[in-house]
Amino acid sequence: MKQNKTAIVVIHGIHPTARFEIQDLFGTQLYRRLNETPGGPKWQLNILWPNIAKANADPGDVHATALRVCRETEDAGDPQTSYFDVFEAYWSPIDKNQTTLAYVLSWLADAIFVPLNASAKLYAGTKKVLFDLGMVAAVLAISLVFVALAAWAAAWGYSIFADAAMCGLAKLPPNCGKPIPSLVDLILHPTATLQQFAWPALLYVVILFIGAYALTQLLISTYHNCAEMYRRTRVRRTAPSDELGTRRLWRIWFQLVLALVAVFGLWFWPWYHPFVPDPGHRLLAATLTAVAMVGFFRAAFGTLNEFFVNTLGDVQIYTTHDENSAFYKFRKEIVELVEGVILQVLRAKAGTQVTMPVDPLRQRVAAALEAPPPPLYDRVVIAAHSLGSTIGMDALIGIHELCAEGGVLPEQWNRLRAFVSFGSSLEKTKFFFDVKQPTVSASADHWRDDVYGKLFTKDFAFVDPGPNAGATPMFWSNYWYATDLVANCIESYTAGGATQICENVALKSKFSPWHPWVHSDYLWDENFWRRPADSPTHGMLDVLLSD
Repeated sequence: MKQNKTAIVVIHGIHPTARFEIQDLFGTQLYRRLNETPGGPKWQLNILWPNIAKANADPGDVHATALRVCRETEDAGDPQTSYFDVFEAYWSPIDKNQTTLAYVLSWLADAIFVPLNASAKLYAGTKKVLFDLGMVAAVLAISLVFVALAAWAAAWGYSIFADAAMCGLAKLPPNCGKPIPSLVDLILHPTATLQQFAWPALLYVVILFIGAYALTQLLISTYHNCAEMYRRTRVRRTAPSDELGTRRLWRIWFQLVLALVAVFGLWFWPWYHPFVPDPGHRLLAATLTAVAMVGFFRAAFGTLNEFFVNTLGDVQIYTTHDENSAFYKFRKEIVELVEGVILQVLRAKAGTQVTMPVDPLRQRVAAALEAPPPPLYDRVVIAAHSLGSTIGMDALIGIHELCAEGGVLPEQWNRLRAFVSFGSSLEKTKFFFDVKQPTVSASADHWRDDVYGKLFTKDFAFVDPGPNAGATPMFWSNYWYATDLVANCIESYTAGGATQICENVALKSKFSPWHPWVHSDYLWDENFWRRPADSPTHGMLDVLLSD
């Protein structure tokens, strides 16, 4: 059986992502799916540091750590049968925290409602467009509802507190004859309004809100810890205690501290040590509304920040054409980083070392006498999620230009055999590109079509064209959900303006009101890895296992 030495470069997409997260998920899912193949061999998963970095590398150079999936019976360091090395092109920190909610909303409004040029067109059906716009509108509506509920809770809680603090409480001055200041008075004239309350009342409010904040933080922390334990358990298939290790202890202590602060601020202080005699616990309602107000404000801010800044902010930054903008610098850094990872893998030689010999002359003489080492990998597959597909496309076009100018050898370029996009943002980023930079003639579109036609094809036979093939395009498959806000069917990327160059595979999602964000589900989807036997399309395993 032919030994296929395959490298997979995985490019993550939008949203803040931890280093090695998508590499770990892709590698473990590949390992799992291979072992679930009926009648197939058993596989093992190992972390590997292959020698593919450049000579005399600096600490700032890309560190390409691989997850190797090979046969269970073989030495992971030197397998004799087919194996897969999974690499990660990690760009997430470059553009995070560089935009704001107001800036994203302004950019989104300009892009959607003010495309004043004829070249900007979103290739999608009416149902898909309405669904995507409905998702954005739903997030805005939910956030506004949270803000309205928070404002209502603040007004109601303040009225209860002010009445209790100024009337009928023995430890306070007899202020019942004075009108109770409204919440509007507090906002417009805070100093004069606060002076009407005794300092124990103000201290009560401060402690109350500290307790409310601690309770909301406790709930959020508990949710994230449970989600992380669940994710790690799914990925590693181990017990949560084995995954968390020593980090579990400090998380528990942190949550205990939050719980104690919440109990002190929301239970002990108002119930057993109120700032006034309050036998009827009249301040309980004020306490509950304070918790509701803090919770609703946190929910509104979290929803808006998570969806627009952390999700759409990456798209805003990457689709910036203005070279005078700082966003364009981030975009350039992202593309160069991904290009660097792909080039390292393409240029890797079997048995090479990272560091140079002490004597450069001796190395040149030895290199002239010895046969050049073979490439470390027979073929390279690019797997790109979400915005990573747009970044991967730009990186591949840049590497192709290097090949045309002699910077990349043709045999190195030909090892790129497949481009797999899932949850791809290519259609939407193309729309945003065209909105901001309309084309004044058809020449630019024709040039792009010619490039796409040379680089990509939907013919699955090109995954393994044979050793004597000349310059050949790589196979491109795109997996997407109709209920995925980011993803689309690839339609506008063609060869010659008509020939389709991408195999589109529409998958059925698990979208529901309780699970509206299906954008992160692809690597968990069985139909992404394996297609039904009667399907004319191909799954990820078909690409990787093809001979």
